[in-house]
Amino acid sequence: MSFTFKANQPPPAQMNIPPEPPDLGGVGGSLNKIQNAQHNETMSKPNSISFRDKELGNQAVKVRVRIDLVANNLAQIELIKGNRLLPMLHV
Repeated sequence: MSFTFKANQPPPAQMNIPPEPPDLGGVGGSLNKIQNAQHNETMSKPNSISFRDKELGNQAVKVRVRIDLVANNLAQIELIKGNRLLPMLHV
């Protein structure tokens, strides 16, 4: 049993060619005018709020005080088998 498939190609005159896009693009095209208008809109808006400020609101950020645990004798450093590359911290 044999099967032969033949596809008919449309003649070149009937091929669908997409129309030109509405924007011209390039240096003097309307695309640049639209982009410039959008840029001007974003420049005239006030600065946007950051995610951190949006989440925290008007709360003051608590500043942590650094404490040297070793200097205050709150932690001791022990070297495993005397090797300074293997420190063990006891809190």
